[in-house]
Amino acid sequence: MSNINVISLSGGIGTGKDTGSEIIIRHATLHEQGFRQFSFAKFLYQEIAENFGCTTDSLTDRETKETALPFLQLANSLNKDFIPIAISAISVFRGQPIDLYTELSPRELCKAWGTEFRRLSNFGHDAYWIDKVRDMIVESGHRNWVCSDARHDIERDLLKDFNTLFIRVYRDDIIEDDAAIIATGHGSNVEWRRWSFDAIANNIKGQPSRYLEDLRDILVSNGLSWIGTPERSLQVNFSMKF
Repeated sequence: MSNINVISLSGGIGTGKDTGSEIIIRHATLHEQGFRQFSFAKFLYQEIAENFGCTTDSLTDRETKETALPFLQLANSLNKDFIPIAISAISVFRGQPIDLYTELSPRELCKAWGTEFRRLSNFGHDAYWIDKVRDMIVESGHRNWVCSDARHDIERDLLKDFNTLFIRVYRDDIIEDDAAIIATGHGSNVEWRRWSFDAIANNIKGQPSRYLEDLRDILVSNGLSWIGTPERSLQVNFSMKF
């Protein structure tokens, strides 16, 4: 699948991965074609929203992602196969039993639906979400993509099937001790921190132009065209990926 090109942005929460994706979509082209964004989590949020009759925005709002919400009760689940799996999994997450009328948070449902239901039960398989993303990309016919939420090794393995440039995003006011997080953390906050990256983009608080310039330098040095901002001398030199 080397005819498909991906720019993958990885970093901690709040470092600016979605902002970086928007910058790339606005300014970068390769082989005279622009970039589209995809997300591994997009299909997860869509399935949960359809199951509970809510919007994806209500699930992705950072202000309420950890908050138990009245409309997120298992009694409202259209998929009845999910209910016993969710009761078992979320009771373990919380360390106390829940029932059909317990109000749940979007994050709890994402873990229960995304992992326990679709990856580990008989109602899915380990590569369930990976297959959805791969099929979407291949069937679209579009060649250039940017991803801002690859966190698991299985997601990285899919991206390696494409021609992918892996970029780590740092923000100076968000302290990230990778060694400590790897030692004490788990799941999606650990695996990506062990990856090797092709480049680093710095998102400095109060200096949004610096982030744009870092991304521009990285991408132009890797053969992409940049539209809408003046060129400046390159300050990075990575091997050509595209």
